[in-house]
Amino acid sequence: MVTLTEQMKVVKSEIERRKREFPRYVESGKITQLEANYNIEAMEYVYNSLHALLEFERSFIAKNEKLFH
Repeated sequence: MVTLTEQMKVVKSEIERRKREFPRYVESGKITQLEANYNIEAMEYVYNSLHALLEFERSFIAKNEKLFH
């Protein structure tokens, strides 16, 4: 199993990789700037969704502590 926190680390790493490498892809014509921006933004949304889910999970567990003991 891969935890939400671990998933977030992988997604964050992928965002950083795209920000580093996509300028070269745009320059070489592999992708357009619009595609690069969209793909980075999409991964940032994935990260934010995972973060929101993690916060919800933590809140749910805190409010329902007796269910988890």
